[in-house]
Amino acid sequence: MSDASEGGRSRLAYDARRGVGGWLLFLCISMVFITPIFKLVTTLGTWPSESLMNLYNLRGAFYTAAVFDVLMTGWLIYAGIRLWMVAPNAVFTAKLALIGNLVGFIISMFLLVGIADAPPVFADAVWPEAIKQGLREAVYVGIWTWYLSVSKRVAATYQSVPVSPAGT
Repeated sequence: MSDASEGGRSRLAYDARRGVGGWLLFLCISMVFITPIFKLVTTLGTWPSESLMNLYNLRGAFYTAAVFDVLMTGWLIYAGIRLWMVAPNAVFTAKLALIGNLVGFIISMFLLVGIADAPPVFADAVWPEAIKQGLREAVYVGIWTWYLSVSKRVAATYQSVPVSPAGT
């Protein structure tokens, strides 16, 4: 085989990996649809009853945590759309949104426990579940951040996108 045909074959393989497809498409769908729906279902499923909210002054804590979570989820959706559109700085924005959502989850848990006037038994009941959820979030963020850093598809898709100095 000649060098020209080998170069053509590697170029074809390179072009096949270019574009939003495969795992990159799954990440976009996850950031834009799956994770926000999962967060919504989780939030609504763990929302305390009126009597419990009044008993431990949880109303302010839950509303604060919910607003914070909505803002973080909005950022995740924005980053997923930018990835899907192959926008400038989309990979950086996605990594930042993923890491920011993990940090946001941790802050949200501290807000929830810190704002509530609940007895220590409340915190003792909340922390084990929060730690499990935090570990799941950390694994999710770790896997996708790593993927965005090492994927040949990501490199091929976003290498020719001009970088915007303003981060937009």
